[in-house]
Amino acid sequence: MRKSADLKSPPSPPPAAPDGEDMSIKQCLTPRRFRRQPARRAPGVVLLEVLLAMTLFVLAASVIASALRSTTTAAMRIRSKTQANNLAQTILAELATGQVELADTPPTDFSEETEEGDIVNPAEGWAYEITTEELIDLPALTRVTIIVRHEDASQATGRITQWMLTPADEEEMAAGAGGAP
Repeated sequence: MRKSADLKSPPSPPPAAPDGEDMSIKQCLTPRRFRRQPARRAPGVVLLEVLLAMTLFVLAASVIASALRSTTTAAMRIRSKTQANNLAQTILAELATGQVELADTPPTDFSEETEEGDIVNPAEGWAYEITTEELIDLPALTRVTIIVRHEDASQATGRITQWMLTPADEEEMAAGAGGAP
């Protein structure tokens, strides 16, 4: 138990540090040799840390820039390939409807003539080529290959191959179907 005299007297202030600053109780109870001293850095350590941080930042930025460039290139290549395939599908549909003749065609651009007589090219820089091959065993079928290329060689190429009836056989089949009961 505590004595009553201890309860009545106010606590004494912590002793002053040798350099004149107040010390906490923990510091007073810790022997001087075990007290933590402020860390002193050798000259140039901060500069070394800054240089290391800058090097890591530059490396990370270059990796991110390289990944972004690669992704952009792949997206442009896919876009070009999709456009080439869509244009090839357009020519295939025009062959099926008779707007384009089913015959071998040299590279031709996608120019169209408007009602006013102006020539427009909706697919600037793209050209198509049609190659046909008749089967010996089945003369009614023709193998049609449509190749779509861009004038810029780095762009993708679209290619579609499909079997189609020759126009004469289509008319014969339509006439035969119309006369049937």
